Amino acid sequence: MNATGDAKRRNKDIRFVEVFPNILYITGDNNIVASAASALLDVQECIMVTEQDGHMIAAIGVKDLIIAHSPDATLVCHRDHADKLKTLLEQIEQQGDGSYL
Repeated sequence: MNATGDAKRRNKDIRFVEVFPNILYITGDNNIVASAASALLDVQECIMVTEQDGHMIAAIGVKDLIIAHSPDATLVCHRDHADKLKTLLEQIEQQGDGSYL
C-alpha cells in the first residue's frame, strides 16, 4: 500500500477506536478486536467487532478479514472487498431482507 493508502487506513482505524473505546484492543498480529471475549489462533490483520454483550469472536487461520457481528446478522468480508459493502447492502434490501440491516 502506498503512503496515501496507509494514511487513509490509519484515519479509519482512529475513527474505529473512538467508537469502541471500552472493549477495543489490538493484538500482536495487528488484529483490531472490539469484543469482550475473543479467541484467535494464527489470525493476522483482521478487524473483528461485535455489538452484543457476552458474545465471543473466535477465529483460526485467517488473514485480512473483517468480521462484524450484530444480534441480527454477521458479516465476513476480505478487507480488499470492503468497498463493495454498499452493493451488498443494496442486494440484501432488494431481496426483501432489509429487517436485518
